Amino acid sequence: MTNKNQSFEDKMKRIDEIVVKLDSDDITLEESLNLYKEGVTLTKECDDILKNAQLNIEELTKDDSDGE
Repeated sequence: MTNKNQSFEDKMKRIDEIVVKLDSDDITLEESLNLYKEGVTLTKECDDILKNAQLNIEELTKDDSDGE
């Protein structure tokens, strides 16, 4: 399953692996549902990481413009 300590890049790699597995014909319905659930969780975690990075960038940019 997912690991909160994984890097963003590792999470994205796992999402890619999940997509490939879901596209294959050699997967049961139960496996598909479990992979889909894992993919949704990873996607939300990646989205949170990106939002946090955006906030950090906005904060840094705001600090730079204040000092001028």
